Amino acid sequence: MPQTVYTVGFSADGKTIASGGEDNLVRTWDPDNDGKAIKAISGFGASVFKLQYARDGKELIACSADKTVRVFDPVKGAELRKPVRP
Repeated sequence: MPQTVYTVGFSADGKTIASGGEDNLVRTWDPDNDGKAIKAISGFGASVFKLQYARDGKELIACSADKTVRVFDPVKGAELRKPVRP
């Protein structure tokens, strides 16, 4: 069943798009490859509401309704820092 997408982020070079939403995942997409998904990043306890690529493109920051902010390597999907709770 389709779920709501709440946020979309674009890498500075335009080669990757990230989305987050109701399924508690961050997904990265390749717009040059028929829009196919590259990765699904899990570990969120609730919906993902905000995404932002760092200016250099080496980090993807995600904010979730589980009250965490997580920082990932957008290529590998690896978490770069421990979750931050405001």
